[in-house]
Amino acid sequence: MDYVKEFMEDKNFRDEVIKNMNIEAKSKDYESIIQNLEKKRKDLEHRFDTMYEDRLNGILPDFMFAEKTEPILKEIQDIHIKIDSIKSEIEVNKQTVPQDRYKLAIEKLYKDGLSSEGIKQLFEKIIIFEKGEITAEYKDEYNIDEEQFQHLYEKGGYLFVQKAPWNTLIKAKQVI
Repeated sequence: MDYVKEFMEDKNFRDEVIKNMNIEAKSKDYESIIQNLEKKRKDLEHRFDTMYEDRLNGILPDFMFAEKTEPILKEIQDIHIKIDSIKSEIEVNKQTVPQDRYKLAIEKLYKDGLSSEGIKQLFEKIIIFEKGEITAEYKDEYNIDEEQFQHLYEKGGYLFVQKAPWNTLIKAKQVI
């Protein structure tokens, strides 16, 4: 956790993330995303209604109706959740600038800890090495400095591989 906090507080990382947040905020067309989700929801609801009518008319047996409509209802629910999430994101984006959103993310990290989603956004992968397992190929591929390489070789540990574009800003680090 300390490594992730150090990573998030790095000035180069912070500046790069804020720059990308500005680019992303300008490029997102929230309304078209919501419209597409609403269209898909309506299509799914129409399919459900058709199956319900078929069930009422005796065309579709009850067991088949339940089997066929369960995934449709789940997908409709997921779409409602996505739409609510997007609307919340729109509100947050209206109320805060990227620097503030980044600061809020750091505060949330300290308060709640790091979620699996946060890890997925920061790291491409985490490689676990046993003592003596790491090779020179890993050192070259992940730009591991000599001190880190020796430590991983002698004691084993975790190698956090950062996602682009940040993987060029901060060297891979090892945490035990």
